[in-house]
Amino acid sequence: MDSIFDRMCSVYTDAKDNVGRFVDMETGEIIQSMTIREFCMTDRWQPVVEKLRGMVETMGEKAAKASDEYRETKQFLPGATLSGLFEPREVEVEKTNRRTGEKFIVKEMVSRRGSHLAQHTGFLCIDIDHQDNESLGDMKSILRTLRHRPEVALLMKSCSGTGYFALIPLLYPQYHKEQFKALLREYSALGIQIDRKCGDVTRIRFASYDSDPYINEHALAYAGVCLETSEQVLSFLYLDIII
Repeated sequence: MDSIFDRMCSVYTDAKDNVGRFVDMETGEIIQSMTIREFCMTDRWQPVVEKLRGMVETMGEKAAKASDEYRETKQFLPGATLSGLFEPREVEVEKTNRRTGEKFIVKEMVSRRGSHLAQHTGFLCIDIDHQDNESLGDMKSILRTLRHRPEVALLMKSCSGTGYFALIPLLYPQYHKEQFKALLREYSALGIQIDRKCGDVTRIRFASYDSDPYINEHALAYAGVCLETSEQVLSFLYLDIII
């Protein structure tokens, strides 16, 4: 039986890469896709991650993340869309001539767009950042809480070591944003603030390393759905969906 972590996701150089062209600077390998297991549950990125965390420990979180050395080191880590595998397609892209200011159209191969989603992984990846949860005082309280949540399949430290990210299997991945809104509300009620940008299926998550990740191969698919209009919240449901 295949593991839930053997699903494929797309790999990118950074948050601005829409094509998928990460090059491993050690091996020269061009990587465009990986399984979630290969991307998350590995010590491949350990040396880079430990260097980043060393800078945070020495300089402090804000100063380290603002430094050129931190940004340059982070370039050795790939990013991945852990919610989806995206298909490269040729599209027309508007460019601007820097010298003249004139706009022109070129054709490029682009994959990281919602309309280019080839297959949803069935996962929602949530970021729980330190700066959004400073009121908790101790980030380890998040770790203790989420280890008891039935929908959490993977919980790991971020590459900086100051936050966490978690993989949540979705019961209705076709309603990715609506399930994210429900999870956002539910976790907020627990005192945990999730980065609101995680509702985007094209969201990039940088590679990390954790010597003791929380792994639950048998996590329950999250069933919450929040349906909204511009005027009011219509429903917040757990259901065998009838839309």
